[in-house]
Amino acid sequence: MLIVVLVVLCVASLAAAELQTMRLRTLQQKMDALRQNVEHEVRKQEALWHDMVHDLRNPAACMYSLAQLIQENRNGDPEQLNHFLDEMHKSSSKVLQVMADQVPPPPDMRVVFGDAPAPSETGDTIEQKK
Repeated sequence: MLIVVLVVLCVASLAAAELQTMRLRTLQQKMDALRQNVEHEVRKQEALWHDMVHDLRNPAACMYSLAQLIQENRNGDPEQLNHFLDEMHKSSSKVLQVMADQVPPPPDMRVVFGDAPAPSETGDTIEQKK
C-alpha cells in the first residue's frame, strides 16, 4: 500500500513538473517573440534617425556654406547674393519639412510650417499677435 501511495505521489509530482515545464516553455516563447519585436522596433527607430540625420545634414551644410559665401561677398554682386539667399531659403524649407514630417509643430510655429496665413496676409503685425 505504501508503494502505491509513493507511486501515485511520484506520478503526480512528474505531472506537475511537466505542466510547469510546459508553462515555462510557453513563457519563453512569448519572451522570445517580445524580444524580437523590440529588436525590430529598435532597428526601425535607428533607420528613421539615420534617415532624418541625413535629410537634415545636407540642407544644413548647404545653408552653412551659403552663409559663408554671403559673408565673404557682402559687397559683391547683388544678383549673386540674392541667388545665395534663395538657395538658403530652399535649404531651410527642406529642414523645416523634414521636421514637420517627423514632429508636428507647436501652435505658435504654424506660420513657419505653412499651416496658417502669415500675419502680413491677415493684416496683423507680429506685435499684434503677441
